[in-house]
Amino acid sequence: MRRLWGTVVTAFALGLALLTLGTTAVRAATLPAQPDANYYDGISLLDQETTALVTKQNDYYQTTKAKPQVVLAAIKSTGGDDIDSYAPDLFQKWGIGQKGKDNGILILFAKNGGKNNVRIEVGYGMEAYMTDAKSANLLNAHLSDLKSSKAANVNRGLRAVFKGVAEVVSRHYGYKVVSADGTQSRVARTTSSDNGGSAAGLIVKAVGAIVILVIIIAVLFGGGSGGSGRGGRRRGSVWPWLLLGMSLDGTRRSRPDDRWGGPGGFGGGGFGGGGFGGGGFGGGSSGGGGASV
Repeated sequence: MRRLWGTVVTAFALGLALLTLGTTAVRAATLPAQPDANYYDGISLLDQETTALVTKQNDYYQTTKAKPQVVLAAIKSTGGDDIDSYAPDLFQKWGIGQKGKDNGILILFAKNGGKNNVRIEVGYGMEAYMTDAKSANLLNAHLSDLKSSKAANVNRGLRAVFKGVAEVVSRHYGYKVVSADGTQSRVARTTSSDNGGSAAGLIVKAVGAIVILVIIIAVLFGGGSGGSGRGGRRRGSVWPWLLLGMSLDGTRRSRPDDRWGGPGGFGGGGFGGGGFGGGGFGGGSSGGGGASV
């Protein structure tokens, strides 16, 4: 009886696994293929101004060191699935952003029978600064246009969302924001991404300054008093200066530029080249961060 029960459980588990694999395979087969450009329009929604905006911004990103990517996609339906579960699968299939950096963002519009569902799907490497709250606020700020039945209004809303996302990305990296006509403008780099401008960075600096001050006072007024003769004084004064040197060395090692000294400037392959609306798909991944309306 026990053996029979074990066989039944094994068969059930195997069947469930096969069903899951089958569902995944069907989903992968129905997802749109990776586009040649940084936008996909399966419902003839996106106008020239919108596609030009997406193209110009991503062409510029491909000339940078980090090569972030912001993709805009418009589809007819998510096939009965929630857009929150559909978007990560599409993100993964296309490989938005660069492998290892996961610095891609997908803006997905799904008509879904007039519901006009929109989601901002954020790559792993972008979640710290393109937060769920920022994504939600951006979508809600342009909700009336995004939910409109007029294509012109929807395009206006999608452009506004794309610009908002691009501004966050560019602000983080210290890159430029590019308009549909190719005009470039630089935005101030986010101070919170720098050790020098963050609250944590200021606290570290303050503590470091206090430690250095204490060491200096100890050297001037108390160094070596516990030793015997002149030799004791000299030996006692070594440790404060050694600690001071270590603290200064630690400060030098926390340069913001070190964050981008990792492997590869061209992602994980894919279309690592730049320009002309293509490129940028380097095998990036998403962890489900973002927001939807």
